[in-house]
Amino acid sequence: MKTRRLIFYILIVSLLFSCSSDNDSNPEFPIGEWKVTKRVVSGQEIELNVCDAHVIYFFRDDFVLGSYLNNQNGIPSGTACLIWMDFLYKWEIIEENKFGQTHACCPDNIITIYEKVGSKLIA
Repeated sequence: MKTRRLIFYILIVSLLFSCSSDNDSNPEFPIGEWKVTKRVVSGQEIELNVCDAHVIYFFRDDFVLGSYLNNQNGIPSGTACLIWMDFLYKWEIIEENKFGQTHACCPDNIITIYEKVGSKLIA
């Protein structure tokens, strides 16, 4: 009986010490789904395209980045909306509140930089 208790205590202690409070490798932001509400290129706001209202972008906690069509009913026939296949894109932390998008073929090349501004993610 004492051996079981000892094993139980060792197990509990090892579980306590194996937990980590370091969240840098698993940040809470920008994990989740995002919808485009504004586009800015070289400091100039540009008009949203017809697909922007229907595409949802997602950032997963395993650093995968992708997108999907939320509602195809509002997309005019003959319009092709691009989605990002989640096996092709990754995201990484550049610095606090700044995140980079990379392509699977070229992980050292940052395609887009996203920045947290308040509760929004700006590209």
